[in-house]
Amino acid sequence: MNSGPNSSFVNQQTLSTLPLELIHALNQAYLLHLLATDPESVLPPGKTPLSMLAHAQVGLPDEPPGRGGQDTALLGRVKEVAHKAFWTEALEALSSPIPSVQLPRLKCLYGDILEALSPLFPPNHQIVQALSLPFPPTSSPLQSARVFLKEIVVALRERCAPLRDDMVDELLRKLDDPFPVYAPKVIDANHIDATQPSSQAQPPSPLAQLLVDVMQSILSLVEIMKSDLSTFVLGNMTDAQLKQLVIEQAKLRERRVVLDIWGAQKSGGDHQIKEIWQSWLVGAPETATSTPNGIPEKKKWITALVNALCSDRPLSCDLPRQADLTREALSEEDTGQPQNQLPPQFLLSAPALLYIQNLIQAIVIAASLRSLTRLHPVLRSSDQEPHYDFMNQIWVLLKAEIDSNAIDNTNGGTKINNLADEVIRARTLSSGKPEPAEEAQLRAAVERTLRPQDPVFLLLLRRLMGAIEARLLSIITEKQGQAKRTFPVSMQTGRNPDQDRNTNTKWPRLSFPERPAFSSTKNASSTVIAPVVRGFEEPVLRNALEEVVLKLGSCVDWVEFVWEDSMMFST
Repeated sequence: MNSGPNSSFVNQQTLSTLPLELIHALNQAYLLHLLATDPESVLPPGKTPLSMLAHAQVGLPDEPPGRGGQDTALLGRVKEVAHKAFWTEALEALSSPIPSVQLPRLKCLYGDILEALSPLFPPNHQIVQALSLPFPPTSSPLQSARVFLKEIVVALRERCAPLRDDMVDELLRKLDDPFPVYAPKVIDANHIDATQPSSQAQPPSPLAQLLVDVMQSILSLVEIMKSDLSTFVLGNMTDAQLKQLVIEQAKLRERRVVLDIWGAQKSGGDHQIKEIWQSWLVGAPETATSTPNGIPEKKKWITALVNALCSDRPLSCDLPRQADLTREALSEEDTGQPQNQLPPQFLLSAPALLYIQNLIQAIVIAASLRSLTRLHPVLRSSDQEPHYDFMNQIWVLLKAEIDSNAIDNTNGGTKINNLADEVIRARTLSSGKPEPAEEAQLRAAVERTLRPQDPVFLLLLRRLMGAIEARLLSIITEKQGQAKRTFPVSMQTGRNPDQDRNTNTKWPRLSFPERPAFSSTKNASSTVIAPVVRGFEEPVLRNALEEVVLKLGSCVDWVEFVWEDSMMFST
Protein backbone atom coordinates (compact mmCIF):
# COMPACT_ATOMS: atom_id res chain seq x y z
CA MET A 1 0.00 0.00 0.00
CA ASN A 2 0.95 3.62 -0.33
CA SER A 3 1.80 6.05 2.38
CA GLY A 4 -1.41 7.29 3.91
CA PRO A 5 -2.53 10.89 4.33
CA ASN A 6 -1.13 13.03 7.10
CA SER A 7 -2.56 15.90 9.08
CA SER A 8 0.33 17.99 7.73
CA PHE A 9 -0.08 19.06 4.12
CA VAL A 10 3.46 20.26 3.42
CA ASN A 11 6.65 18.34 4.13
CA GLN A 12 10.32 19.17 4.40
CA GLN A 13 10.82 18.83 0.64
CA THR A 14 8.07 21.37 0.04
CA LEU A 15 9.67 23.76 2.51
CA SER A 16 12.68 24.05 0.23
CA THR A 17 10.65 24.73 -2.93
CA LEU A 18 8.21 27.44 -1.84
CA PRO A 19 8.50 30.82 -0.11
CA LEU A 20 7.67 30.64 3.57
CA GLU A 21 4.58 32.84 3.31
CA LEU A 22 3.22 30.76 0.43
CA ILE A 23 3.62 27.66 2.58
CA HIS A 24 1.69 29.46 5.31
CA ALA A 25 -1.10 30.30 2.84
CA LEU A 26 -1.12 26.71 1.57
CA ASN A 27 -1.61 25.35 5.08
CA GLN A 28 -4.38 27.84 5.79
CA ALA A 29 -6.15 26.88 2.56
CA TYR A 30 -5.82 23.19 3.44
CA LEU A 31 -7.32 23.75 6.88
CA LEU A 32 -10.32 25.51 5.35
CA HIS A 33 -10.56 22.72 2.76
CA LEU A 34 -10.82 20.14 5.56
CA LEU A 35 -13.35 22.25 7.48
CA ALA A 36 -15.49 22.40 4.34
CA THR A 37 -15.17 18.78 3.20
CA ASP A 38 -14.33 16.72 6.30
CA PRO A 39 -14.72 18.83 9.47
CA GLU A 40 -14.69 15.79 11.76
CA SER A 41 -11.03 15.21 10.90
CA VAL A 42 -9.82 18.58 12.23
CA LEU A 43 -12.32 19.73 14.86
CA PRO A 44 -11.32 18.96 18.47
CA PRO A 45 -13.88 16.99 20.50
CA GLY A 46 -16.81 19.14 21.54
CA LYS A 47 -15.87 22.01 19.21
CA THR A 48 -17.72 23.55 16.29
CA PRO A 49 -16.39 25.40 13.22
CA LEU A 50 -17.48 28.65 14.89
CA SER A 51 -14.94 28.15 17.68
CA MET A 52 -12.12 27.95 15.13
CA LEU A 53 -13.35 30.74 12.88
CA ALA A 54 -14.07 33.20 15.67
CA HIS A 55 -10.72 32.42 17.27
CA ALA A 56 -8.62 33.50 14.32
CA GLN A 57 -10.43 35.34 11.52
CA VAL A 58 -12.12 33.13 8.98
CA GLY A 59 -10.61 29.84 9.98
CA LEU A 60 -6.95 30.65 10.46
CA PRO A 61 -5.84 29.11 13.78
CA ASP A 62 -2.66 29.96 15.62
CA GLU A 63 -1.07 26.73 14.43
CA PRO A 64 -2.26 25.68 10.95
CA PRO A 65 -1.76 22.04 9.90
CA GLY A 66 1.76 21.28 8.84
CA ARG A 67 3.41 24.21 10.63
CA GLY A 68 5.59 23.51 13.59
CA GLY A 69 6.54 25.99 16.28
CA GLN A 70 9.94 26.52 14.70
CA ASP A 71 8.44 27.49 11.33
CA THR A 72 5.93 29.86 12.97
CA ALA A 73 8.69 31.54 14.97
CA LEU A 74 10.80 31.91 11.83
CA LEU A 75 7.94 33.52 9.91
CA GLY A 76 7.35 35.86 12.83
CA ARG A 77 10.99 36.92 12.88
CA VAL A 78 10.99 37.53 9.13
CA LYS A 79 7.90 39.72 9.39
CA GLU A 80 9.30 41.59 12.37
CA VAL A 81 12.53 42.43 10.55
CA ALA A 82 10.66 43.50 7.40
CA HIS A 83 8.20 45.69 9.32
CA LYS A 84 10.96 47.30 11.36
CA ALA A 85 12.91 48.15 8.22
CA PHE A 86 9.77 49.58 6.59
CA TRP A 87 8.96 51.92 9.47
CA THR A 88 12.59 52.91 9.96
CA GLU A 89 12.77 53.97 6.33
CA ALA A 90 9.48 55.85 6.70
CA LEU A 91 10.79 57.71 9.75
CA GLU A 92 13.95 58.72 7.91
CA ALA A 93 11.96 60.04 4.94
CA LEU A 94 9.52 62.03 7.08
CA SER A 95 12.39 63.47 9.13
CA SER A 96 13.81 65.07 6.01
CA PRO A 97 13.26 68.85 5.89
CA ILE A 98 12.57 68.63 2.14
CA PRO A 99 8.82 68.36 1.26
CA SER A 100 9.63 66.55 -2.00
CA VAL A 101 11.06 63.72 0.12
CA GLN A 102 8.23 63.73 2.67
CA LEU A 103 5.29 63.76 0.23
CA PRO A 104 6.01 60.50 -1.66
CA ARG A 105 6.40 58.64 1.63
CA LEU A 106 3.19 60.13 3.03
CA LYS A 107 1.37 59.13 -0.15
CA CYS A 108 2.60 55.55 0.25
CA LEU A 109 1.54 55.44 3.92
CA TYR A 110 -1.88 56.90 3.12
CA GLY A 111 -2.32 54.16 0.53
CA ASP A 112 -1.62 51.50 3.16
CA ILE A 113 -4.12 53.10 5.53
CA LEU A 114 -6.74 53.31 2.78
CA GLU A 115 -6.32 49.62 1.97
CA ALA A 116 -6.70 48.72 5.65
CA LEU A 117 -9.69 51.02 6.26
CA SER A 118 -11.72 50.10 3.17
CA PRO A 119 -13.58 47.11 4.71
CA LEU A 120 -14.76 49.28 7.64
CA PHE A 121 -16.15 52.27 5.70
CA PRO A 122 -18.51 52.66 2.75
CA PRO A 123 -16.87 53.79 -0.51
CA ASN A 124 -18.49 57.23 -0.32
CA HIS A 125 -17.31 57.98 3.23
CA GLN A 126 -15.40 61.26 3.49
CA ILE A 127 -12.31 59.57 4.95
CA VAL A 128 -12.15 57.07 2.09
CA GLN A 129 -12.69 59.85 -0.42
CA ALA A 130 -9.99 62.03 1.15
CA LEU A 131 -7.46 59.18 1.16
CA SER A 132 -8.21 58.49 -2.49
CA LEU A 133 -7.73 62.08 -3.69
CA PRO A 134 -4.38 63.70 -4.56
CA PHE A 135 -2.61 65.73 -1.90
CA PRO A 136 -3.76 69.34 -1.56
CA PRO A 137 -1.01 71.95 -1.79
CA THR A 138 0.68 72.52 1.56
CA SER A 139 3.80 74.20 2.85
CA SER A 140 4.02 71.86 5.84
CA PRO A 141 3.22 68.24 4.89
CA LEU A 142 3.78 66.89 8.42
CA GLN A 143 1.43 69.37 10.10
CA SER A 144 -1.23 68.66 7.47
CA ALA A 145 -0.76 64.93 8.03
CA ARG A 146 -1.20 65.45 11.77
CA VAL A 147 -4.57 67.12 11.26
CA PHE A 148 -5.68 64.48 8.77
CA LEU A 149 -4.69 61.59 11.04
CA LYS A 150 -6.82 63.11 13.79
CA GLU A 151 -9.82 63.08 11.42
CA ILE A 152 -9.16 59.40 10.68
CA VAL A 153 -8.97 58.53 14.39
CA VAL A 154 -12.22 60.39 15.11
CA ALA A 155 -13.92 58.44 12.30
CA LEU A 156 -12.61 55.18 13.76
CA ARG A 157 -13.98 56.10 17.18
CA GLU A 158 -17.46 56.33 15.69
CA ARG A 159 -17.22 52.75 14.45
CA CYS A 160 -15.14 50.88 17.00
CA ALA A 161 -16.53 48.82 19.87
CA PRO A 162 -16.80 50.62 23.24
CA LEU A 163 -14.07 48.33 24.50
CA ARG A 164 -11.63 50.07 22.14
CA ASP A 165 -12.45 53.66 23.16
CA ASP A 166 -9.43 53.90 25.45
CA MET A 167 -7.08 53.04 22.58
CA VAL A 168 -8.67 55.71 20.39
CA ASP A 169 -8.57 58.33 23.15
CA GLU A 170 -4.87 57.67 23.67
CA LEU A 171 -4.21 58.33 19.98
CA LEU A 172 -6.22 61.56 20.11
CA ARG A 173 -4.26 62.67 23.17
CA LYS A 174 -0.98 62.13 21.31
CA LEU A 175 -2.16 64.07 18.28
CA ASP A 176 -3.41 66.95 20.45
CA ASP A 177 -0.06 67.33 22.19
CA PRO A 178 1.35 70.60 20.80
CA PHE A 179 4.95 69.74 21.66
CA PRO A 180 5.62 66.02 21.11
CA VAL A 181 8.90 64.99 22.68
CA TYR A 182 10.68 61.72 21.91
CA ALA A 183 13.95 60.55 23.36
CA PRO A 184 16.61 60.43 20.66
CA LYS A 185 17.53 56.90 19.63
CA VAL A 186 21.08 55.69 20.10
CA ILE A 187 22.65 55.01 16.72
CA ASP A 188 24.40 51.65 16.49
CA ALA A 189 27.64 52.17 14.58
CA ASN A 190 27.61 48.51 13.54
CA HIS A 191 24.33 48.97 11.64
CA ILE A 192 25.02 52.22 9.77
CA ASP A 193 24.13 51.91 6.10
CA ALA A 194 27.45 52.48 4.36
CA THR A 195 25.71 52.95 1.01
CA GLN A 196 24.19 56.28 2.11
CA PRO A 197 26.32 59.45 2.33
CA SER A 198 26.70 60.73 5.86
CA SER A 199 25.35 64.11 4.79
CA GLN A 200 21.94 62.51 4.15
CA ALA A 201 21.61 61.14 7.67
CA GLN A 202 18.99 63.19 9.54
CA PRO A 203 18.18 62.94 13.25
CA PRO A 204 14.61 61.71 13.85
CA SER A 205 12.12 64.55 13.95
CA PRO A 206 9.76 64.44 16.99
CA LEU A 207 6.79 65.22 14.76
CA ALA A 208 7.82 62.56 12.24
CA GLN A 209 8.19 60.05 15.08
CA LEU A 210 4.71 60.99 16.33
CA LEU A 211 3.16 60.47 12.90
CA VAL A 212 4.87 57.12 12.39
CA ASP A 213 3.75 55.89 15.82
CA VAL A 214 0.16 57.01 15.24
CA MET A 215 0.03 55.38 11.80
CA GLN A 216 1.29 52.12 13.25
CA SER A 217 -1.33 52.33 16.00
CA ILE A 218 -4.08 53.10 13.46
CA LEU A 219 -3.19 50.02 11.41
CA SER A 220 -3.15 47.87 14.57
CA LEU A 221 -6.49 49.31 15.72
CA VAL A 222 -8.04 48.63 12.31
CA GLU A 223 -7.02 44.97 12.50
CA ILE A 224 -8.53 44.71 15.98
CA MET A 225 -11.76 46.30 14.75
CA LYS A 226 -11.92 43.85 11.85
CA SER A 227 -11.49 40.98 14.28
CA ASP A 228 -14.25 42.37 16.51
CA LEU A 229 -16.57 42.73 13.53
CA SER A 230 -15.76 39.27 12.23
CA THR A 231 -16.44 37.71 15.63
CA PHE A 232 -19.75 39.56 15.92
CA VAL A 233 -20.89 38.58 12.42
CA LEU A 234 -19.87 34.94 12.84
CA GLY A 235 -21.61 34.76 16.21
CA ASN A 236 -24.89 35.86 14.63
CA MET A 237 -24.79 33.31 11.84
CA THR A 238 -26.88 30.18 11.81
CA ASP A 239 -25.15 26.81 11.43
CA ALA A 240 -26.17 26.68 7.76
CA GLN A 241 -24.83 30.18 7.08
CA LEU A 242 -21.58 29.41 8.90
CA LYS A 243 -21.14 26.22 6.92
CA GLN A 244 -21.70 28.08 3.67
CA LEU A 245 -19.18 30.75 4.70
CA VAL A 246 -16.56 28.07 5.33
CA ILE A 247 -17.28 26.52 1.93
CA GLU A 248 -17.01 29.85 0.11
CA GLN A 249 -13.79 30.81 1.89
CA ALA A 250 -12.30 27.36 1.26
CA LYS A 251 -13.07 27.65 -2.44
CA LEU A 252 -11.57 31.14 -2.72
CA ARG A 253 -8.42 30.26 -0.76
CA GLU A 254 -7.86 27.03 -2.70
CA ARG A 255 -8.12 28.76 -6.06
CA ARG A 256 -5.87 31.61 -4.93
CA VAL A 257 -3.09 29.45 -3.53
CA VAL A 258 -3.06 27.02 -6.47
CA LEU A 259 -2.96 29.84 -9.01
CA ASP A 260 -0.20 31.54 -7.01
CA ILE A 261 1.90 28.37 -6.96
CA TRP A 262 1.51 27.50 -10.64
CA GLY A 263 1.57 31.12 -11.73
CA ALA A 264 4.76 31.97 -9.85
CA GLN A 265 7.10 30.73 -12.59
CA LYS A 266 5.13 32.04 -15.55
CA SER A 267 2.38 34.58 -15.98
CA GLY A 268 -1.11 33.25 -16.52
CA GLY A 269 -1.34 30.48 -13.95
CA ASP A 270 -4.94 29.74 -14.89
CA HIS A 271 -3.96 29.02 -18.49
CA GLN A 272 -1.12 26.82 -17.30
CA ILE A 273 -3.26 24.59 -15.10
CA LYS A 274 -5.81 24.25 -17.92
CA GLU A 275 -3.05 22.91 -20.16
CA ILE A 276 -1.93 20.46 -17.46
CA TRP A 277 -5.54 19.28 -17.05
CA GLN A 278 -5.90 18.73 -20.79
CA SER A 279 -2.62 16.78 -20.96
CA TRP A 280 -3.75 14.59 -18.09
CA LEU A 281 -7.05 13.79 -19.82
CA VAL A 282 -5.34 12.99 -23.12
CA GLY A 283 -2.91 10.60 -21.42
CA ALA A 284 -5.56 8.78 -19.39
CA PRO A 285 -6.59 5.25 -20.47
CA GLU A 286 -10.03 4.51 -21.80
CA THR A 287 -13.00 3.81 -19.55
CA ALA A 288 -13.13 0.54 -17.65
CA THR A 289 -16.86 0.21 -18.03
CA SER A 290 -19.69 1.57 -20.11
CA THR A 291 -22.97 3.15 -19.14
CA PRO A 292 -26.25 2.70 -21.04
CA ASN A 293 -26.27 6.31 -22.25
CA GLY A 294 -22.50 6.64 -22.57
CA ILE A 295 -20.28 9.01 -20.61
CA PRO A 296 -20.76 12.75 -21.13
CA GLU A 297 -17.65 14.32 -22.58
CA LYS A 298 -17.22 16.66 -19.62
CA LYS A 299 -17.43 13.75 -17.16
CA LYS A 300 -14.63 11.67 -18.67
CA TRP A 301 -12.26 13.13 -16.12
CA ILE A 302 -14.04 10.95 -13.55
CA THR A 303 -13.02 7.88 -15.56
CA ALA A 304 -9.44 9.16 -15.63
CA LEU A 305 -9.55 9.67 -11.86
CA VAL A 306 -10.88 6.16 -11.21
CA ASN A 307 -8.09 4.75 -13.38
CA ALA A 308 -5.54 6.70 -11.34
CA LEU A 309 -7.01 5.46 -8.07
CA CYS A 310 -6.87 1.84 -9.22
CA SER A 311 -3.26 2.07 -10.37
CA ASP A 312 -0.56 0.16 -8.49
CA ARG A 313 1.50 3.37 -8.39
CA PRO A 314 0.67 5.86 -5.62
CA LEU A 315 -1.08 8.91 -6.98
CA SER A 316 0.30 12.35 -6.22
CA CYS A 317 -0.18 16.00 -7.05
CA ASP A 318 3.30 17.47 -6.76
CA LEU A 319 4.15 21.14 -6.75
CA PRO A 320 5.92 22.41 -9.89
CA ARG A 321 9.46 21.95 -8.58
CA GLN A 322 8.61 18.60 -7.00
CA ALA A 323 7.15 17.37 -10.29
CA ASP A 324 10.43 18.21 -12.05
CA LEU A 325 12.41 16.31 -9.42
CA THR A 326 10.07 13.33 -9.72
CA ARG A 327 10.45 13.20 -13.50
CA GLU A 328 14.24 13.39 -13.18
CA ALA A 329 14.26 10.55 -10.67
CA LEU A 330 12.03 8.39 -12.86
CA SER A 331 14.16 9.02 -15.92
CA GLU A 332 17.23 7.93 -13.98
CA GLU A 333 15.50 4.78 -12.76
CA ASP A 334 14.09 4.08 -16.25
CA THR A 335 11.25 2.05 -14.76
CA GLY A 336 9.17 2.14 -17.92
CA GLN A 337 6.03 2.71 -15.83
CA PRO A 338 3.88 5.81 -16.30
CA GLN A 339 3.63 8.37 -13.52
CA ASN A 340 0.40 8.62 -11.55
CA GLN A 341 0.43 12.42 -11.38
CA LEU A 342 -2.78 14.40 -10.89
CA PRO A 343 -3.26 17.96 -12.25
CA PRO A 344 -3.18 21.02 -9.94
CA GLN A 345 -6.97 21.01 -9.54
CA PHE A 346 -6.52 18.03 -7.18
CA LEU A 347 -3.79 19.59 -5.02
CA LEU A 348 -5.74 19.91 -1.76
CA SER A 349 -7.86 16.81 -2.46
CA ALA A 350 -4.80 14.62 -3.06
CA PRO A 351 -4.42 13.42 0.58
CA ALA A 352 -8.05 12.27 0.65
CA LEU A 353 -7.68 10.60 -2.75
CA LEU A 354 -4.56 8.79 -1.58
CA TYR A 355 -6.55 7.48 1.39
CA ILE A 356 -9.25 6.28 -1.02
CA GLN A 357 -6.60 4.56 -3.14
CA ASN A 358 -5.40 2.70 -0.05
CA LEU A 359 -9.00 1.73 0.76
CA ILE A 360 -9.47 0.31 -2.74
CA GLN A 361 -6.28 -1.72 -2.47
CA ALA A 362 -7.31 -3.02 0.95
CA ILE A 363 -10.73 -4.10 -0.36
CA VAL A 364 -9.13 -6.00 -3.24
CA ILE A 365 -6.60 -7.62 -0.90
CA ALA A 366 -9.37 -8.75 1.45
CA ALA A 367 -11.39 -10.20 -1.43
CA SER A 368 -8.28 -11.95 -2.78
CA LEU A 369 -7.59 -13.55 0.59
CA ARG A 370 -11.24 -14.60 0.80
CA SER A 371 -10.80 -16.42 -2.50
CA LEU A 372 -8.04 -18.50 -0.92
CA THR A 373 -10.34 -19.76 1.81
CA ARG A 374 -12.85 -20.90 -0.81
CA LEU A 375 -10.47 -23.72 -1.64
CA HIS A 376 -11.77 -25.12 1.63
CA PRO A 377 -14.95 -23.24 2.58
CA VAL A 378 -14.87 -21.74 6.04
CA LEU A 379 -17.59 -23.10 8.30
CA ARG A 380 -19.40 -20.56 10.43
CA SER A 381 -18.91 -22.63 13.52
CA SER A 382 -20.71 -21.46 16.62
CA ASP A 383 -19.23 -24.32 18.61
CA GLN A 384 -15.49 -23.78 18.17
CA GLU A 385 -15.16 -19.96 17.97
CA PRO A 386 -18.59 -18.34 17.96
CA HIS A 387 -17.21 -14.76 17.67
CA TYR A 388 -14.66 -15.36 14.92
CA ASP A 389 -15.33 -13.86 11.49
CA PHE A 390 -12.53 -14.24 8.97
CA MET A 391 -13.43 -11.25 6.77
CA ASN A 392 -13.96 -8.93 9.72
CA GLN A 393 -10.62 -9.95 11.18
CA ILE A 394 -8.80 -9.39 7.87
CA TRP A 395 -10.47 -6.03 7.39
CA VAL A 396 -9.53 -4.90 10.91
CA LEU A 397 -5.87 -5.59 10.12
CA LEU A 398 -5.97 -3.80 6.76
CA LYS A 399 -8.01 -0.83 7.99
CA ALA A 400 -5.70 -0.34 10.96
CA GLU A 401 -2.77 -0.13 8.56
CA ILE A 402 -4.53 2.55 6.50
CA ASP A 403 -5.70 4.61 9.47
CA SER A 404 -2.26 4.60 11.07
CA ASN A 405 -1.20 7.24 8.48
CA ALA A 406 2.30 5.79 8.50
CA ILE A 407 2.74 2.53 6.62
CA ASP A 408 6.22 1.25 7.31
CA ASN A 409 7.54 -0.88 4.47
CA THR A 410 10.12 -2.43 6.79
CA ASN A 411 7.32 -4.24 8.60
CA GLY A 412 5.78 -5.61 5.42
CA GLY A 413 6.85 -9.16 6.22
CA THR A 414 5.23 -8.97 9.64
CA LYS A 415 1.94 -7.76 8.16
CA ILE A 416 1.95 -10.49 5.53
CA ASN A 417 2.52 -13.02 8.30
CA ASN A 418 -0.45 -11.61 10.23
CA LEU A 419 -2.70 -11.97 7.19
CA ALA A 420 -1.37 -15.45 6.50
CA ASP A 421 -2.07 -16.42 10.13
CA GLU A 422 -5.71 -15.44 9.68
CA VAL A 423 -6.00 -17.48 6.47
CA ILE A 424 -4.51 -20.51 8.22
CA ARG A 425 -6.79 -19.97 11.18
CA ALA A 426 -9.82 -19.93 8.88
CA ARG A 427 -8.59 -23.06 7.09
CA THR A 428 -8.11 -24.77 10.46
CA LEU A 429 -11.69 -24.01 11.51
CA SER A 430 -13.04 -25.39 8.25
CA SER A 431 -10.98 -28.54 7.71
CA GLY A 432 -8.59 -28.99 10.60
CA LYS A 433 -5.01 -27.89 11.15
CA PRO A 434 -3.04 -28.09 7.88
CA GLU A 435 0.20 -30.01 7.53
CA PRO A 436 3.45 -28.00 7.60
CA ALA A 437 3.86 -28.34 3.82
CA GLU A 438 0.28 -27.18 3.20
CA GLU A 439 0.75 -24.28 5.63
CA ALA A 440 3.87 -23.20 3.75
CA GLN A 441 1.93 -23.33 0.48
CA LEU A 442 -0.82 -21.20 2.02
CA ARG A 443 1.67 -18.59 3.19
CA ALA A 444 3.25 -18.48 -0.25
CA ALA A 445 -0.21 -18.12 -1.80
CA VAL A 446 -1.00 -15.21 0.52
CA GLU A 447 2.21 -13.42 -0.44
CA ARG A 448 1.59 -14.07 -4.14
CA THR A 449 -2.03 -12.91 -3.94
CA LEU A 450 -1.02 -9.56 -2.45
CA ARG A 451 1.06 -8.66 -5.49
CA PRO A 452 -0.66 -6.25 -7.91
CA GLN A 453 0.44 -8.47 -10.84
CA ASP A 454 -1.40 -11.52 -9.48
CA PRO A 455 -4.19 -12.61 -11.90
CA VAL A 456 -6.77 -12.91 -9.10
CA PHE A 457 -5.85 -9.48 -7.77
CA LEU A 458 -6.13 -7.93 -11.26
CA LEU A 459 -9.46 -9.61 -11.97
CA LEU A 460 -11.02 -8.40 -8.73
CA LEU A 461 -9.53 -4.93 -9.21
CA ARG A 462 -11.09 -4.60 -12.68
CA ARG A 463 -14.49 -5.61 -11.32
CA LEU A 464 -14.23 -3.15 -8.47
CA MET A 465 -13.01 -0.39 -10.77
CA GLY A 466 -15.96 -0.81 -13.11
CA ALA A 467 -18.44 -0.87 -10.22
CA ILE A 468 -17.07 2.32 -8.65
CA GLU A 469 -17.04 4.19 -11.96
CA ALA A 470 -20.55 3.09 -12.88
CA ARG A 471 -21.93 4.04 -9.47
CA LEU A 472 -20.27 7.47 -9.52
CA LEU A 473 -21.64 8.29 -12.95
CA SER A 474 -25.05 7.00 -11.91
CA ILE A 475 -25.10 9.27 -8.85
CA ILE A 476 -24.10 12.26 -10.98
CA THR A 477 -26.90 11.51 -13.43
CA GLU A 478 -29.41 11.22 -10.57
CA LYS A 479 -28.28 14.54 -9.07
CA GLN A 480 -28.58 16.29 -12.43
CA GLY A 481 -32.10 14.96 -12.80
CA GLN A 482 -33.03 16.16 -9.32
CA ALA A 483 -31.58 19.61 -10.04
CA LYS A 484 -33.82 19.99 -13.08
CA ARG A 485 -36.89 19.15 -10.97
CA THR A 486 -36.01 21.57 -8.15
CA PHE A 487 -38.77 24.01 -7.13
CA PRO A 488 -39.12 26.44 -4.18
CA VAL A 489 -40.13 24.83 -0.91
CA SER A 490 -42.04 27.95 0.17
CA MET A 491 -43.15 31.24 -1.35
CA GLN A 492 -40.60 34.03 -0.85
CA THR A 493 -42.76 37.01 -1.87
CA GLY A 494 -45.19 39.00 0.23
CA ARG A 495 -44.84 40.06 3.84
CA ASN A 496 -42.04 38.80 6.05
CA PRO A 497 -43.50 37.17 9.21
CA ASP A 498 -40.24 37.60 11.11
CA GLN A 499 -40.16 41.29 10.25
CA ASP A 500 -43.82 41.74 11.21
CA ARG A 501 -43.22 40.16 14.61
CA ASN A 502 -40.29 42.48 15.28
CA THR A 503 -41.71 45.84 14.20
CA ASN A 504 -41.35 47.15 17.76
CA THR A 505 -37.76 45.99 18.14
CA LYS A 506 -35.39 48.86 18.86
CA TRP A 507 -32.27 47.18 17.52
CA PRO A 508 -32.04 46.24 13.83
CA ARG A 509 -31.87 42.53 13.13
CA LEU A 510 -28.83 41.15 11.35
CA SER A 511 -29.72 39.07 8.29
CA PHE A 512 -27.59 37.07 5.90
CA PRO A 513 -28.63 35.99 2.42
CA GLU A 514 -29.02 32.26 2.01
CA ARG A 515 -26.80 31.02 -0.82
CA PRO A 516 -27.01 27.69 -2.63
CA ALA A 517 -25.16 25.19 -0.49
CA PHE A 518 -22.33 23.07 -1.83
CA SER A 519 -23.87 19.73 -2.82
CA SER A 520 -21.86 16.70 -1.78
CA THR A 521 -22.34 13.01 -2.47
CA LYS A 522 -21.93 12.51 1.28
CA ASN A 523 -25.52 13.74 1.58
CA ALA A 524 -26.82 11.07 -0.80
CA SER A 525 -29.53 8.94 0.78
CA SER A 526 -28.40 5.68 -0.80
CA THR A 527 -24.96 4.96 -2.20
CA VAL A 528 -24.73 1.21 -1.72
CA ILE A 529 -23.26 -0.35 -4.86
CA ALA A 530 -25.98 -2.36 -6.56
CA PRO A 531 -25.99 -4.97 -7.87
CA VAL A 532 -23.50 -6.70 -5.60
CA VAL A 533 -20.08 -6.99 -7.23
CA ARG A 534 -19.00 -10.56 -7.75
CA GLY A 535 -16.19 -11.42 -5.34
CA PHE A 536 -17.18 -8.65 -2.92
CA GLU A 537 -20.38 -10.13 -1.50
CA GLU A 538 -19.26 -10.07 2.15
CA PRO A 539 -21.07 -7.38 4.21
CA VAL A 540 -17.80 -5.90 5.46
CA LEU A 541 -16.59 -5.45 1.87
CA ARG A 542 -19.90 -3.96 0.75
CA ASN A 543 -19.70 -1.44 3.60
CA ALA A 544 -16.13 -0.60 2.61
CA LEU A 545 -17.24 -0.09 -1.00
CA GLU A 546 -19.94 2.28 0.19
CA GLU A 547 -17.31 4.26 2.11
CA VAL A 548 -15.17 4.49 -1.02
CA VAL A 549 -18.08 5.76 -3.13
CA LEU A 550 -19.04 8.32 -0.47
CA LYS A 551 -15.52 9.68 -0.07
CA LEU A 552 -14.73 9.64 -3.77
CA GLY A 553 -18.05 11.24 -4.65
CA SER A 554 -17.36 14.01 -2.16
CA CYS A 555 -13.93 14.67 -3.74
CA VAL A 556 -15.44 14.70 -7.23
CA ASP A 557 -18.14 17.15 -6.16
CA TRP A 558 -15.61 19.45 -4.51
CA VAL A 559 -13.15 19.53 -7.41
CA GLU A 560 -15.96 20.28 -9.83
CA PHE A 561 -17.38 22.93 -7.48
CA VAL A 562 -14.05 24.76 -7.20
CA TRP A 563 -12.51 24.22 -10.64
CA GLU A 564 -15.34 23.72 -13.13
CA ASP A 565 -14.28 26.78 -15.13
CA SER A 566 -10.69 25.49 -15.32
CA MET A 567 -11.53 22.03 -16.61
CA MET A 568 -10.84 21.72 -20.32
CA PHE A 569 -12.30 18.71 -22.04
CA SER A 570 -11.01 16.94 -25.08
CA THR A 571 -13.27 17.06 -28.08
